[in-house]
Amino acid sequence: MLLRVMLLALLLASAVAADKAVASVGLQGVWHQNLDRIFVEVAVDCVADRNVSITNDTFALSCTSPNGPAFLSFTLREQIIGTESSCVSAGGREVCSLLKEIPHQFDRLTRGANELTTVLVSEWTKWKQLEDHGLDAFDEYENADFPKWEMPEFIINTAENDLSIVDAEAPWCIKCMHIKKPFMELAKALKGQASLGFVDTRETHELRSVLQPECTHVCRVTVLKRGEPPRRVEFKNEPKEYLRTFSAYVGPLVTPLDTPNALKDLKKKNKVVVVGVGLDAAQAKRFAEAGREVRGHVRLASAADGATIGKTAVPKGPHLVALRRKDKPEIFPFPAEDRDLAKLLLAGSMPRVVTFSYDLTHNLEELGLPIARVWVEEGQLGLYEKVAEEFRGLLTFVHMPPAENKHLLVDYGLAQETPAFGISGTVLWDSAKYAFEGEHTHDNIAAFCKQVLARTHPVAVKSDPLPPPLELGSLGKIATRNLRQYLDGDSELLLILFKSWVKDWKGRNITLHQIARCAQPANVLVATIDVANNFLNQSEFPNAASPDTELEAFLYTGSGPDRTRHHYRGSWTRKDTLRFLKTHSPSIQKQWAAVVAESEKIAVEIKAAEEAARQARAAEQAKWDAFPKEELVADGGVIKQTMTQGTGEPPAAGAKVKAHYTGTLEKDGSEFDSSRSRGQPFEFTLGKSQVIKCWDTAFATMRVGERALLTCRSEYAYGPNGSPPRIPPDATLQFDVELVSYQGHDEL
Repeated sequence: MLLRVMLLALLLASAVAADKAVASVGLQGVWHQNLDRIFVEVAVDCVADRNVSITNDTFALSCTSPNGPAFLSFTLREQIIGTESSCVSAGGREVCSLLKEIPHQFDRLTRGANELTTVLVSEWTKWKQLEDHGLDAFDEYENADFPKWEMPEFIINTAENDLSIVDAEAPWCIKCMHIKKPFMELAKALKGQASLGFVDTRETHELRSVLQPECTHVCRVTVLKRGEPPRRVEFKNEPKEYLRTFSAYVGPLVTPLDTPNALKDLKKKNKVVVVGVGLDAAQAKRFAEAGREVRGHVRLASAADGATIGKTAVPKGPHLVALRRKDKPEIFPFPAEDRDLAKLLLAGSMPRVVTFSYDLTHNLEELGLPIARVWVEEGQLGLYEKVAEEFRGLLTFVHMPPAENKHLLVDYGLAQETPAFGISGTVLWDSAKYAFEGEHTHDNIAAFCKQVLARTHPVAVKSDPLPPPLELGSLGKIATRNLRQYLDGDSELLLILFKSWVKDWKGRNITLHQIARCAQPANVLVATIDVANNFLNQSEFPNAASPDTELEAFLYTGSGPDRTRHHYRGSWTRKDTLRFLKTHSPSIQKQWAAVVAESEKIAVEIKAAEEAARQARAAEQAKWDAFPKEELVADGGVIKQTMTQGTGEPPAAGAKVKAHYTGTLEKDGSEFDSSRSRGQPFEFTLGKSQVIKCWDTAFATMRVGERALLTCRSEYAYGPNGSPPRIPPDATLQFDVELVSYQGHDEL
């Protein structure tokens, strides 16, 4: 008690001294501010002995003036950056610019009693008016009469309580206002177990180094546990999360299992308990130090050598026993000094092989271990579980169910086949990746894991599976795996870099097939590479990663030291592309007549195909013209022609409708979408604007089994914007639709 009183007196005395503001008699000045800086101007002509000292929270100026000694010193109410602040002498004045630590409006310049109001006055003519959000981060606390701690209250609460939790910030920082109510709820939940309060950091300079306030969107509070250094802990705005996080600080860091019910009580309150069994003093110290790092994730306990934990007998010697709900106890030897014990404890909080989900990502990120990913079916994990046991605390093994995750194999340069295994440096998508290629045996996979951890295994390159060899006359595919083979080869090659989402890729793909045909007589290969699925060296292909680059091509001619590359980003018509090839390809130049002949042949084929399509559309239209047109809206914007009558009553608004459709442009009959080609009816809720107006109008008149042609003017379809890339602006659309079934809204 005596020590606490002495400490209180000392801190209070230092606080009073720090608040002292002094100025020489007759000294006058002004201050003003903008969002980033404070400006102090003092009317003094320093002729000698000038000294300026500016720290993060103090200001001091002294010199000899014609009128004698002059001085000014004060403690700032809020912090600045002293190293970025300075004063200059100018025309009989000292002009000082102080950089604020955090841009915001200071409501007062000095701390404490504000003794300088007659010396430094606000110069409103230079004051830049700052917008004030009008909010106070502490309003909710003050309205609820929640404990506010000044220096005395802080010292008393932290001295008398085993656990204190403090929300410390300035009231103008409103980024974390949303945690104030949950913080008060936490205080109720931990009543009698912890003391909670808030601190206005503008008034408690001496506590800043302890409380470490900040103003960011990641909200943290300061936890002060007796016998431990202060910790800044993130406050997540979910009751289960914040209760789990901060309840972990209640009671001892390591609970001795010295009563029959001790383990039962721990397991009841915690999802994961790790018991250190048979640890010596040095090991127990390591265990406790690691436990501080994983608090809130793992609860620690200790037991004597050779103890039985629950129903599990633990071998003699130092061991760790991980107890997880619904899992069998897991025993592993206490790790050597060179192993990261905190990561091993976190790893013990999860099964040896955990099934991937996006909810798991945050936990994996916190764990910070490389991720060993396993693409196999559920019943094939046995081999990998044995390897995972060997690498506990070094790698996190994650099961990737193939049905949902096979597409990720391309990031490892692996074919989309199982079983598959790879390691990523972290859980983040852009981390380095390593691919296992070989027979899946324990020894092979373990050796691969060791190589990755030792950084002796080469990094995998994102690549599509190895495609078939290129053939003349056909549009081929290249992947990163075989790219170098063609770029450094002897054959002339037109390589097209594309993204799978490129606008009108279907039409451009047809054009590229035609170009491949035209290039055949000249023995020029034509191929594409999907830059979304294949790694390309940025120094060689600088535009590949740009989202604005939809399609570009490179022509490779010559061989060996004479190999030359020509860049093409022109119009993707057959005519323009062939003109580019004629300019830069010696082989095309020699065989130009044959190239032109093939292009003309393609033109004849296109014309014949267009005529056949026109005739097919005419026949289709003639089929529909046999059925009467029914105008469903007064202006004729929605027309229905019924081919097959349905049965029953039409669906009402709110009904869940299943329908088949084929959509075409009225202008040329080109198809833009079809549920029939997918073999799956389209589902929507009628009358809820989930579909275009034409559909909501027409399906309200149809019966189950009815098939009809809908003609929809643009104002009842996609309007002046269209639906790129397949539906142009102001397009009239036609839909061949069939009402398959519906479920009435009263049944939903």
